[in-house]
Amino acid sequence: MMSKLRRAPHESAAAAWRTGNLNAQCSSAAPSPRRIKPGVCFIVLILGVLCPIQGEESGAAALADGTDLLQLTRANREVLSDDFPGFRSKLTVHVDGQEHRGTMLFRPPVTPAIELGDKNVRKNVKSAVRSLLSHRMRADGSPQENLRPAEKDDRHPLGRRVLLGDKYDSSYRIRDRRILEVDRKMKESRLVISVLETETTASGKYLPTRFFVTVFDRESGAVKSASVYTDVYQRVGGEYLPRSRRIIATKDGGTETFLVEWEEIELLKPSSGD
Repeated sequence: MMSKLRRAPHESAAAAWRTGNLNAQCSSAAPSPRRIKPGVCFIVLILGVLCPIQGEESGAAALADGTDLLQLTRANREVLSDDFPGFRSKLTVHVDGQEHRGTMLFRPPVTPAIELGDKNVRKNVKSAVRSLLSHRMRADGSPQENLRPAEKDDRHPLGRRVLLGDKYDSSYRIRDRRILEVDRKMKESRLVISVLETETTASGKYLPTRFFVTVFDRESGAVKSASVYTDVYQRVGGEYLPRSRRIIATKDGGTETFLVEWEEIELLKPSSGD
């Protein structure tokens, strides 16, 4: 049974971000790769929250109301259409140079079905893909949200800081109708996501395409891991669907590269039972 997207693992850690909106049978001749570090998959689940929000040009009136800010954010985010039927595709996955091939089937709102020969690779691809697609879907509001600007005159190069008022002491930095930084505190770690590049879609809305993610130790402030995420999209039937997601992660004295590529995407028919 495929689980609902909103009941995916790590939901409690990513819940505050999701609503503000950071995975055919086959085989591989390559030996089993090292298992992707859990921290990589956890970060992937959070990346989808990086969505546009009205910036300084909106004026003091809009910035004074956290509800208005969040509504503007959701209205300006490039999401899949409400009647999006889903799609199937082939997958090519590279883990530190080792290649694996498989297939994927996604029908909202269920978790994508991933077919790959290697169990560990399949698990991490599923986590990465589930996160990317779930954060491309329209989100409802949360009663826990209480956005407000932190400062009236914030000239930080990454934009004005806005507090979410949640239990994670989360904040955004907003500039030019884009969130350029996400900062949140968890039990043992602090997570900072910095947007490096974005894409403007045909509708004038926005998709983040490159992020730098740093995880700090909450107590000492030491860097626990640092990762760069690069997303490439392709337009299929008016929808922006993934072409590739690359993660380069540094942790525990080593560097790991993880790449997922989507090929031969085929949209499902609305009435299809596939």
